[in-house]
Amino acid sequence: MLTTFLVMLGWYGLYTFLGTALRDHFGARSSLTGVMILLYGLGFATSIITGRWADRLGKERVLATALAGLVPALAGVPLETEWTPLLVICLFLWGVLQSLAVTLLGTLLSECSERHRGTVIAFYSLATNLAVARTPCSGSSRTKQRSEVNMLGG
Repeated sequence: MLTTFLVMLGWYGLYTFLGTALRDHFGARSSLTGVMILLYGLGFATSIITGRWADRLGKERVLATALAGLVPALAGVPLETEWTPLLVICLFLWGVLQSLAVTLLGTLLSECSERHRGTVIAFYSLATNLAVARTPCSGSSRTKQRSEVNMLGG
């Protein structure tokens, strides 16, 4: 449950404020903001390929690698906004690793014994929803204020 909570907190926590941060960095009129977010989405879409690798290499091993890789990928996104090439790599890798982590966590949990499956999946959903609910409280007050202004069209 803790792993799921932390993965989802990192995902929703960063993704919630990513658009605002990129818009602030690249400027409101720059198309680079959309391109950067698209790179994350393209990485996430690689799950068609990476899922096959997980089946071949072992789900547990690939999940452990994905979780270990998420730490530097997520840490790199806010740190590398000044150097666009590294930001591109971090966003794409984040998408790849995030799709693996979410898919494999759900898959491995649903493969547990039928007797406990319902309870395990309920805790997985609880951890996910707690992380989603916690996300608005995660950002700095400046980022949250800037997000509110952007949503209001300011």
